[in-house]
Amino acid sequence: MKSYFSIVVFFVLLLSSVVTGTDRYLSTEDLIKDDLNQALAHTIAVKGGAWLVTDTIKAYKQLQNTTSGHVALLINDEFFNKRLSIPELRNRAYISFDIVPENIVAHNSKYIPNGICSDTIILNPASLKYCNGSVAMRGYAECSFFMVLSLSDQKLPITLMLLSLIWGSITYFCFKKKELLYSVSFAESNDTACVCAKNDDTCIISVGNMLYNKQSETFYGADNREINLTPMQFELMQMFFKADGHRLVKTDICNALWPGKDNANETLYTMIKRLKPVVEANSNLKIEVERGRAYKLRVDDKSVL
Repeated sequence: MKSYFSIVVFFVLLLSSVVTGTDRYLSTEDLIKDDLNQALAHTIAVKGGAWLVTDTIKAYKQLQNTTSGHVALLINDEFFNKRLSIPELRNRAYISFDIVPENIVAHNSKYIPNGICSDTIILNPASLKYCNGSVAMRGYAECSFFMVLSLSDQKLPITLMLLSLIWGSITYFCFKKKELLYSVSFAESNDTACVCAKNDDTCIISVGNMLYNKQSETFYGADNREINLTPMQFELMQMFFKADGHRLVKTDICNALWPGKDNANETLYTMIKRLKPVVEANSNLKIEVERGRAYKLRVDDKSVL
């Protein structure tokens, strides 16, 4: 599984959850507003006349004159609450009663914090003709963010969120497991280090920054690219990686690669001469001669790779 693909899938699921959840939330707000609109329209049609009588208007104007400021009445009307089709809004909804100058649109002040309001209905009763005013009425509902969220259908967003979390968890543990597959056992001999990482299927041996994959029988350099070796060079490198301390006696190499061949030492010398630059160009390793009797693969501390 490619890491970037896993990350893309995780964020697609996560963003889909957020976008879908936001859309469901806003749609629920619109449903609440529509419910307030229809309940307000029915309430005004049935009871509006009782609120717009001359005595009510005079009492409102007197209160407004007394306070020397803007006055708005909030009415908790039983009929209005019963007309609401969303049960959770009942006993949380109010009607605002406001008198504004004629031909002036009522301001959009919210009289209930964290509330949702309906559209404004403007009435021009005969009782207001003497003061050139209009009655602005709105429906309000006390709806916190969490209440609207609970009213919205969040099954799909929650499902997508859970899928993103599950996918993210699986991806995380897959990559952690992949790292743990390379459970490291260090064996150090002088300047040489060996790291063996095993599971049921593969074994990776590392000397310096050169890797050998026993399953694919491939050597990889410091840049994680495959190192091109001749068959004999490959076999010799296998022997180096498997040998204790990565040290090989010349006679053992000759007997393994060219059994019974005369002048095998000269052939070995030529192969080592050609193998050295390949090893040094692709890793921080070098092949050294030990007293003319053996070769050793060791880490070159001066290497820039």
